[in-house]
Amino acid sequence: QLEQKLKSTDISAEEKTKIEKEIEEIKDQEAKWLAKEKELEEQERLEPWNVDTIGHEGFSYSRVNKITEKKPPPKLSDEEDSKRMTSFFDKNEGLIQEYGKLKTLEESEAFILEHPHLASEYTANYLTIDALNMAIDHKEEEMSNIARQCIVIQYLLELAKNMNAIPTNASIIKAFFKKFRAADPQYLKLYTDEVAAFEDRLRRRAKEKRDAALAEYEAEEKVFSVSRSLDYQRVLLSPCGA
Repeated sequence: QLEQKLKSTDISAEEKTKIEKEIEEIKDQEAKWLAKEKELEEQERLEPWNVDTIGHEGFSYSRVNKITEKKPPPKLSDEEDSKRMTSFFDKNEGLIQEYGKLKTLEESEAFILEHPHLASEYTANYLTIDALNMAIDHKEEEMSNIARQCIVIQYLLELAKNMNAIPTNASIIKAFFKKFRAADPQYLKLYTDEVAAFEDRLRRRAKEKRDAALAEYEAEEKVFSVSRSLDYQRVLLSPCGA
């Protein structure tokens, strides 16, 4: 439209200069976007997936905005973060539990692409709690599967962080699972080692929880027994008919 307007004979020289400048700026910006897109594609093609650098603890299909840059989230207070997490749990509990039961990368990829908002730290938190509950109940198979699914989410979040991108972006999700499936055996071993270490932490924490619950129960039983004994003694020692 600007170029058509530029061809018009009804515009002043000043307006013509202004339009030419706008066109030049637009073309310059487009060139930068295209160069950035090409750079990201080349980086994805050549750069190995460094799983060992990964920490512990809306969609965009347009050509120019292929990978959405991530803006720093606003700093939340602990109280506000807790409220948001609780709300997230309430709204997505069923979906997270369903995701936690998936067995393959293909199933996980399809599920997260269908529900991209699950690419969240809150999902990882819920899965950690769920896996711990399974460990407490000695449900090893369920605990192990949920632990694997939790680590997958954490790896996805870390990849998005390293690329300064939004984890819910479809391109990021697809790139993550593509890299995961194509990862070298040494990197996959790091992943399995990470899962195993996570499972060990869950088992230790579960034992601590069980031991604490047992100790609390025994303490309550002891107090109750002493109380019953005192009541019985009072009955025996009280005068008849009192």
